[in-house]
Amino acid sequence: MPLFKQSKPENNVFGHPISNALLFGDIFCTENSMYLGRAINVVSALYSSDRKSRYTHAGIMLSSWETLESLWLVESHNIFSHYQGKHILIARPIGMTQNSFLQGYNGIKKHIGQIYPIHRLFLHILNLAQFIHWNRLVCSELVAKFLYKSGFRHGEYFGTSPDMIADEIRYQLNANRTGPRYEIIFEGVLPVLEEKTCCFCFNTIFVPENTLACPKCGCSPF
Repeated sequence: MPLFKQSKPENNVFGHPISNALLFGDIFCTENSMYLGRAINVVSALYSSDRKSRYTHAGIMLSSWETLESLWLVESHNIFSHYQGKHILIARPIGMTQNSFLQGYNGIKKHIGQIYPIHRLFLHILNLAQFIHWNRLVCSELVAKFLYKSGFRHGEYFGTSPDMIADEIRYQLNANRTGPRYEIIFEGVLPVLEEKTCCFCFNTIFVPENTLACPKCGCSPF
């Protein structure tokens, strides 16, 4: 079954160079250079096979712009406005279909609206999160459970860190060991958007920096 159609992006991401490449079912990892992010990386590196860790958060794409992720709540955000200017890794499980996405989504939708279990971060530090969880998920566990329910990962999702998700994206082979399990869609700093109003069609939209032509009507200067 071919990949399903994208949801229509919000007006404020019209013309973004990444939005047209994304589909729901994609997953992402983001970098956090603040103190908490650095602390998470230090702990993750201790348990990482390569002793390296860069990414400290993970989430799921519901459309070409909308995420589902565990922050203070399990909720949705606009990936472009929420993470612009930040380093991000976006990947697609190879073979993702509409049916497998729906199976994965249905498997995690009961967590939507739950409060982030911040107390479980201490269990991750002690490497005990896989044993003690109270059925509450941190960000990377939510992604891991989604992948399990959609048929792309094993079921041991408790205790999964963002670094584990990133390493699986980079290094895991498919079940037949003939190629990668994931396609990397984008890795780098997510371009920053500027708000501009077109002098010809009068639409106010967010576009990449230094955009001269309106992506809606094609007129320039923008």
